[in-house]
Order: sequence, then structure tokens, then C-alpha cells
Amino acid sequence: MNSTKTTIFLLLLLFIPIFGDAAPRDLRDDQEKAKNFSKPEYYYQIKNKYDFIDWTVKDGLILVIRKGRYGCINEKGIEIVPPKYDSVYPFNKRVARIELNGKWGLLDIIAGKEIIPPQYERTYSFKEGFAAVRLNGKWGYIDIAGNDITPLKYEAALEFEKEGVAAIKLNGKWGYIDRTGKEIIPPKYTSTTFLKNGKIEALLDDYIYIINAAGKVLGRRPTSEFVKKVKKDAERVKNNFANPEYYYQARGKYEYIDPYLRNGLILVRQNEKYGYIDKTGKEVIPPRFDGIGGAFHDRFVIKLGEKYGLIDSSEKEIIPTKYDGINLSTPCVIVKIGGKYGLVDYTGKEIISPRYDDIGGYAPPSDTFGIKLGEKYGLIKSSGKVIIPPEYDFLSISSSNVIVRAHGRQWLFDYTGKKIREVPVED
Repeated sequence: MNSTKTTIFLLLLLFIPIFGDAAPRDLRDDQEKAKNFSKPEYYYQIKNKYDFIDWTVKDGLILVIRKGRYGCINEKGIEIVPPKYDSVYPFNKRVARIELNGKWGLLDIIAGKEIIPPQYERTYSFKEGFAAVRLNGKWGYIDIAGNDITPLKYEAALEFEKEGVAAIKLNGKWGYIDRTGKEIIPPKYTSTTFLKNGKIEALLDDYIYIINAAGKVLGRRPTSEFVKKVKKDAERVKNNFANPEYYYQARGKYEYIDPYLRNGLILVRQNEKYGYIDKTGKEVIPPRFDGIGGAFHDRFVIKLGEKYGLIDSSEKEIIPTKYDGINLSTPCVIVKIGGKYGLVDYTGKEIISPRYDDIGGYAPPSDTFGIKLGEKYGLIKSSGKVIIPPEYDFLSISSSNVIVRAHGRQWLFDYTGKKIREVPVED
């Protein structure tokens, strides 16, 4: 009998701490949460109304959950935001971000009215009074009243910095906008970094540009990769100049100096425009073109926008800048426009208007070009004279003759257009 009593007593001792500790812990939780309210009784009045009441207060609001939905109450226990949202993030005492069914919007907390119904795919927090929002895969900015600051057109949009600027990405390039939505730094940089000192580092080609928050470029420095490249090419570049001093003078002026001579001239780039200098560093063609090449027969292929033309060393226009492509050959110039090819001589005179689907295969010293019209091939001279009409399914040019094929048969021609003989078709 005494043994049974002893056992019961020991069991009671084991269970008393377990049940005895729960009530004090719940009581302590209640006491801590009640401190968030202006009066403790406000907490106890609404304690059982919600499944969860947050421990913390933000801007005078307390997060609550009921049946898996979020809302907010104030320090008096008054329900400010009904618990009907998937998420609620108060930005301040007036505005909160709300989420419902995977969409985001804005809520006027005081009025209890949605400023913007949940419609955005994603939003960032408000910083400096603005938030980045995404809709249909494009980003833009809104202010705290829900007004659009920029169109929804960017591929990416970051939060505003305290200096009042925000990074945006458009067509794969980065730039910055200000509080008005104006692009103060155009989106043309490969990458950008906002520094603690309020300045911005922006990478473009081989240089890192230092830009202030007003969009003014303060300076630049070469990337470490570019420095290595310059060191590698330095001797070659210096040897292209009549005197090493000319090279160092040019290096201080241009952002790029090509390491190769092109018919005695050196390609340079300045402010993203291209031109040529000679071995003394004198500008032959000032860098004002989007692209330049050639340097052949004192003729230079130039690019302005997406069109090509031809100039001489005095910058006199030889061929108007209207073509989609230009290819220099020894006897004349092949031009392309609207998908058709033609020939122009080095004085700018049109030999053949663009009419062929392709011109190429120049074979010196025969002064001839292969042509394509539709799916047929032929041969012309640089004068424009047709010596083999474009009526063959195949054409092959060598230094001594031409082979053509049609209807399963094959012939050998010379460069005067004379048919020499039929030759067997190889399998």
C-alpha cells in the first residue's frame, strides 16, 4: 500500500512542473504583448479575436492574423486594416503595401481605402517616397499617392537612394533616373554601382566613368582588363608612330588606339566616335563617325547610324551615306540597299544599280564578279557588262576559269564569257 502511494506522489511531482510552467509562460507572453498597447486592457479585449498578434509595433500599427489573412490594428486595439490580405507591410502611419492572390497594391491606412488595388506582379519598398513596381514583366515607379513617375518600360528598376536617384535597366544597359522620372544618366552602361560617397561608377567599354548624382561625368579610369591589354599592345602601338612621343600624346587624347596600321593610318576612338590619325598623331579623318574602315585608294567607308557611305581623306562625300552595306574591292565598290546589290566606282559613279540578290567572288586579275539573281548565278565585269547571264544553278570561280552547271550538265567558261567545253559532273 505504501509503495502505491509513493508511486502516485512521484508521478504528481513529475507532472506539476510541466503543467505549472505553461500558465506563467502564456501570462508572460500576454504581459509583453500588452505593453504594445496604450492600455493593457485594449490587448485583453481583442486577444481572442485573432489567431496571432505580433509582438512588435511599427509606426503605431500591430500586425494581426485571422484565418491565414493579414491585417493591422492600432495601439488601442482598433482594427485599421481588416485581415483579408495575404501580406501587409506598413510603410508609415499612412500607407501600407498589400498583397492579395499574388498581386500587390497600396492601402491608405487611415482611410482604410485602397489607393491602388492589388494589380502589380511585384513591388519594392518605398524609399525616398517612391517604389518600383512591375506589371506585364516591365518595371516603373510610383509615388506614395499611387501616381506614375515613369512609364512601365524598364527591364529592371532598383530602390531610390537617399540622394534621390534610382538605377534602371533598358535594352540590357543601365542608367539612372531622378525624383521626377527623368533619365539623368542615359541607360547605355554595361553595369553601374552606387558608392557610399554618393557617386556612381558606370562601366562602358574599357572605362569606368565616375558620375555624380546630378548625372555629370566627373572623370574616368581604365578597367584592369584594359590596362593589361594596353600593356600587351603598347610596344606594337608605339612602333606604329613616327616617334614614341606621338603615341603618348595620342594616348592622352583618345580612349582607344588601334594596334594595327591600316594603309599607313591608325584607327582611333573618341567619345564613342571613330576616325583616323597618321603616324605623327595628326587627325586625317576626325573621330565623328559611328564606324569607319577602308583606307583604300584614299577612300574610307563610314557609318552614320545604321547607314554606310564613302568619303576621301578630305572628308568629301564620294558615295552618299544611304546604303545598308559597302564592300571595297580592287576595281570598284559593292553596295547593298534593300537587300539588293549593285556596283559603284571610286568616283561615286553608279555602274550597276542595286538589282542583284548577291554580288561577290571577285577573281583577280580578271576584273569579274559572280552574281546571283533569284536562285540563278552568272558573271559580270566591273564595268557592269554581263559576260555569263544569271541562268545557271551553280557557279564556281577560280583564278583561271569558271565552272557553271544547269539541268544536270556542267560547262567550263573563260573570263571573256566564252564556253570552252562541257565537263563531267562529279558526284
